[in-house]
Amino acid sequence: MLAIAGCSGGTLRRSLQQEKLRSFNIELHRRLDDAIERLQNTNQELARLKNFNQSIITSIVLGLIAFDQNYHVTFSNRAIRDIFRLGAPDDMDEKLQNLNINCDGRRWQEVLCAVVEEGKEFRCSSAEYVADSEAAAKPAKWLLKLSVAPLRDARGNVAGGVVVIEDVTEQVRMEKRLAASERHAVIGKLAARVAHELNNPLDGILRFINLSMALKDKNDQTHEYLAECKKGLERMVGIVSSLLEFSHSTYPTQNDTNLNDVIRDAVQTLQYRAEQQGVKVVFDLQEDLPEMPCGELVQVFLNLAKNAYDAMGDGGEFRITSKLDGSQVKITVSDTGCGVPEEVIERIFDPFFTTKAPSDGTGLGLAICHDIVKKHGGNITADSQPQKGTSFTITLPVK
Repeated sequence: MLAIAGCSGGTLRRSLQQEKLRSFNIELHRRLDDAIERLQNTNQELARLKNFNQSIITSIVLGLIAFDQNYHVTFSNRAIRDIFRLGAPDDMDEKLQNLNINCDGRRWQEVLCAVVEEGKEFRCSSAEYVADSEAAAKPAKWLLKLSVAPLRDARGNVAGGVVVIEDVTEQVRMEKRLAASERHAVIGKLAARVAHELNNPLDGILRFINLSMALKDKNDQTHEYLAECKKGLERMVGIVSSLLEFSHSTYPTQNDTNLNDVIRDAVQTLQYRAEQQGVKVVFDLQEDLPEMPCGELVQVFLNLAKNAYDAMGDGGEFRITSKLDGSQVKITVSDTGCGVPEEVIERIFDPFFTTKAPSDGTGLGLAICHDIVKKHGGNITADSQPQKGTSFTITLPVK
């Protein structure tokens, strides 16, 4: 019985151990399945975060470039390709060192070498990038804010570099325009005040010159001198009047009239200049234009004609066309004169800006033209090519 009991006890113990082993095995498989599931979820979350971060880096407006020690690009986002006008991402690998970037007088290649070989950081808030284009007449220039930093591995060794670039071209242009607008506003207020103060003494001087001329015989040399003085004073009075009109934006108004008649009257006022300079005047006017309030537009066409004749000292062709284009009238005024440089054409409507000598112009003529056209709800633009001529396009609403 003792032997049987001993055998039965051993069998029972082995059975209990096997049961425990099966339970442990089941628990181990369960935990392993849970761990695998958690690992898969973690991998999916990491993949999602990676895609999310990559989407952020790719979509931001800042340009990002990562490169290794051999200056091979390992990453570049869409903003970089937009800034540097590149096509496929592989193009960046070939052109990284060849980019025509001026970093405050330092060459771009020197900056990259200093980052990789010496581990130095570099920042520049006014870098210039010139994009060479065979199709363009001249290369385009872009203003950039950039920083270059070394890319280090886990041991702290330099493994390459990272470039962060922001295109600030339009921002700088807007800042310059804002500064110019503020400066023009101040100058305009000052000029209006000076013009107002000059009106009374000029009027008095002109009156006394007229009285003096009446006392002198026309054959007297003094009468000739006084006549020249009167011409100069009348020019000064005209300039002062232009300043006051422009500062207050007040121009005389009239009832509806035929625009073609206004154009002809304005151009024929300077017919004597056209004949003296050998300028051919060509009218190409649509005759059935609707009537519109355009009395003050006389000054616009007069100023444009005067500027055209000034640009054609050796003769040429002055052409003015008008036509009805839907709900607006389109007028084109063109000449074959010396033209305007590209860097000047954007500023010709600015008050007091002129390319003429101080004795030949005040820089208010085109500014007044722009102001009058805008007051009529229209628009005026200019297009010019040096040595080929200038063309002004005016669009005015019919009603």
